[in-house]
Amino acid sequence: MAPFRTDVSKRDSASTNTGRTDAVDARIQPKNVDERVPKPPLSDKKDVKAQPLSPTASAALAAASAALAALSAPAAPAKTDTATAPSGPRKLIDLFPPAKPSASVTAPASPKKALDETPAPAPSPAVAPAPRTVLAYERFYGLAERPFDLSTDPRFLFHWDSHDHVLRDVTAAIARHDGTILLIGEAGAGKTTLCRAVIAQLGRRTLVSFVGESVAAASDLLKTVLVDFGVISRADAVSGRLREASLADLAGTLRDFLTSLAALQAVALIVIDDAQRLSPEVLSELQILSELAAEHTLLRVLLVGEPDLTTRLRGDQSQTWSRRIGLCAELGPLDPGDVADYVAHRLAVAGTTDALFDEHALARLHTLSGGSPRMVNLIGDRALVMGEQASSRSIDEALIDRAARDLGLLPEAPAVSWAGRMLLLVSMVALMLAGAAGAAWLLRDPLLRVLARYGVSLSR
Repeated sequence: MAPFRTDVSKRDSASTNTGRTDAVDARIQPKNVDERVPKPPLSDKKDVKAQPLSPTASAALAAASAALAALSAPAAPAKTDTATAPSGPRKLIDLFPPAKPSASVTAPASPKKALDETPAPAPSPAVAPAPRTVLAYERFYGLAERPFDLSTDPRFLFHWDSHDHVLRDVTAAIARHDGTILLIGEAGAGKTTLCRAVIAQLGRRTLVSFVGESVAAASDLLKTVLVDFGVISRADAVSGRLREASLADLAGTLRDFLTSLAALQAVALIVIDDAQRLSPEVLSELQILSELAAEHTLLRVLLVGEPDLTTRLRGDQSQTWSRRIGLCAELGPLDPGDVADYVAHRLAVAGTTDALFDEHALARLHTLSGGSPRMVNLIGDRALVMGEQASSRSIDEALIDRAARDLGLLPEAPAVSWAGRMLLLVSMVALMLAGAAGAAWLLRDPLLRVLARYGVSLSR
């Protein structure tokens, strides 16, 4: 009986499985659908036809989306060069763009590389970087590097009273939304270094475009600003759709981008360095930036230049600038005490705490440089070169004068001509003969007695 029950169970199981299979097959069989019956709409949104966005609005939306993604993403540790200090946690732009290379030099990588259509090729790993050239005076004076290099390395940043006062004022004006800010100072006063110090203190929600090179047209400057902000790529600015864009079109694109920053709670800062080199026409056309800064509280403009820039902004063509300047700050020179501290600070950063410059040399250095940090660097560097050549362990006033004379800051010592040398020789011989004659006249009696003892007579 047991085998019979087993067979029945198997048949029952098979029939049950077959029934399930038939049910599954019935469910997956295609149903006959009457194509004449209209299908119900999936959603009411399908009835609305999407409207295309304008190019400027699309660009602004893309830039804002990229900025939002960068702000939302966790900050990743970035690889920095040991010779350059990191500029801060901002990931949206290159706060300290290097000088634009020539056509024969490959441009360095930029944080906006993903926006460019043609990324620069990566350097070959087989090529090692060239070692830094060690100057002779660096070894002679025990220095690790040049203390008076003209680069704006933040490690050499020196704080003096005028510098710190202007730094606080400019930073506060940017935070107050003053719109247009003017920073003036003599050539070599350290304006560019101060601007980089200001940028380093800004928060990561401040986007910065630093324009450090003179441009031939206002549209070129606006293209540079849009590239720095990530709105357009360099390919678009040079040969793409915006190559022939007008100034009004570029300003409209910048306006759309500023509007998109409101949702990100971000602001934009445009720094125009050496603005005194801009032509009157370009400076007049760039007043549109001042108008945008007045229209949008999210934009600040920092003009940096020499004192004559103030006079130019008050001209007939640039009155809009002068009317909308919220702060005018002037960076003063170093005083004598500041020069001594400045030199000691630079030497300490370069690797030595020895007082290589004596007191008289520092006083002379202030007189010849006029308190200009750039001139202090030029004279100090040349004095170290000449000090090493003369095997002098200390820089004195004479070496400072020689360095200034070699740089053309002092006139050359007057050279003695051939006629002057002959005149000097004749004068010396005449003085010697006159002295001998005077001595013989005073000592004539003893001289006559000595001659008479030896039988010499001066009489005929």
